[in-house]
Amino acid sequence: RGIEIDAKLIPKTAGSAKQYTVENVIKSYEKFAKTALGEEGEPFEGGFKTDDARISFSGDIFKIEYASGVQTSEKLRSPAEKVRVHLKGLGIDASDAEVKVSNDSAGIFTVTFTKRLAGAELLDCRVSVCLDGERIISAEGCWFDNASAGAPYELESAPGLLVGFAASGRMNPGGRITAMEFGYCVNEDGVYHMQSTVVPVYELTTDDGRSFFVDARSK
Repeated sequence: RGIEIDAKLIPKTAGSAKQYTVENVIKSYEKFAKTALGEEGEPFEGGFKTDDARISFSGDIFKIEYASGVQTSEKLRSPAEKVRVHLKGLGIDASDAEVKVSNDSAGIFTVTFTKRLAGAELLDCRVSVCLDGERIISAEGCWFDNASAGAPYELESAPGLLVGFAASGRMNPGGRITAMEFGYCVNEDGVYHMQSTVVPVYELTTDDGRSFFVDARSK
């Protein structure tokens, strides 16, 4: 089962990577909802709501939607700074996170913060916030903090990992890998973790737009 990848995309493999344990900023759905909504919300299946906002949960992921938006401070000029302050009110410290800002033709900004551990991206730990320039419209994602390092993992070589991935049948024969990035992930979609030991992985992106997390630990 052949796959194609530009050799320049294959990263040099470090022999090992630190093991990290991280803590979820969501200690309980009820407490996080009260912080996000500013009051006790009415429960509904998967979340809580008030007249002004609603929050829903799926595993570690939250989604907040504000009916009329939340006004930001006029003293804060950049969308990133407005969002960073808003997230701090939710208990999310994004002060040292990677940030990306984009905007569409309607003037809606999307600000995304991504957590990093020792320079590597925590691939499933990011929060995206939409705002119209002055008001926060929605926020969605998950966030882990308070990372503590443990004993290192031995890592599979990048070429060896690609050979194993090609044999796994997870992507279409003859497909092409367009990006390969080392990082960490919690790696259990749809499951809530108060605390997690994250897994070192390679994220492989293919030419059909799909992404695969492949365990980078040496077998």
